[in-house]
Amino acid sequence: MSLTNCFCAIASYLCPRRPQRFSSFFFKGWISVCSLLCLTLSSRAVFSAPPQSDVHHQIESLQSQIDQLKLQYGQAPASLDNPIQQTSGQLNYTPLSTEAVFPPCPPAFSPPEKPKYPIVKLTGFFQADAGWIHQTDANKAIVGDIQDGADFRRARLAAVGDVWENVGYSLEMDFAFGGRPSFMDVWFEVKDEEAGNFRFGQFRHPFGMDGLTSVKELTFLERGLPFSFLPFRQIGMMYYGHNEDEDMTWAISGFRFPTDPFGGNIGDSGGYGGAMRVTGLVVDNGDE
Repeated sequence: MSLTNCFCAIASYLCPRRPQRFSSFFFKGWISVCSLLCLTLSSRAVFSAPPQSDVHHQIESLQSQIDQLKLQYGQAPASLDNPIQQTSGQLNYTPLSTEAVFPPCPPAFSPPEKPKYPIVKLTGFFQADAGWIHQTDANKAIVGDIQDGADFRRARLAAVGDVWENVGYSLEMDFAFGGRPSFMDVWFEVKDEEAGNFRFGQFRHPFGMDGLTSVKELTFLERGLPFSFLPFRQIGMMYYGHNEDEDMTWAISGFRFPTDPFGGNIGDSGGYGGAMRVTGLVVDNGDE
């Protein structure tokens, strides 16, 4: 017999046996209290805790949603057959591994990709010059009438790069010189850090500091007067390199002289020449 039925039986027993001890008002109050007790016990029976099978199902559903989110953001779910186990009527949760919760980070620096040959780099520049001249009559009588003017001193376009790991090239033209265009640095070379480098074509030969300085690094628009005695750009070949510590360089070349604006010299009007240059670092203060 349930506890609710017991309360109902006690109420029915007390009320008929002793009506003289209870007034009508007290009798009605007793009946109300018994009814409330019956409703309370019934409600506790109805709203009881769900079975463990429902809790297990809800946890599995949440775990499935977590796995779907991991797949959506590129992380594979944990490779566990059944992370939630049920033993002796109790739910035991197997925690995920550290690698599953915190996946390993990708490397900070990926290895550089191997370049695809041939490599071509386009470059170029121009330099313009302008002049306004005022002369006295005495100056005009000595040097003549010098005209005002403006012109392009240099206008160059070049393609440089490598056709393979140890083979480089340069193709540079100038559209302001007399040839329009005129050949500038037009060569190819075979590079080897241990044996040295070999260059063939038209290039600046290893003679004179002023001639080996780029026109983009000059203080003025023109080089100094001794530059007229340098071989400068001629068609020929050169061998050059440096030592292992890179504190000494050498270069030796042979060329045909003089070379015209189109990179050639055909006939008996010219000759052959050679140039050599050696440099070394006398004092090395390191990084100071």
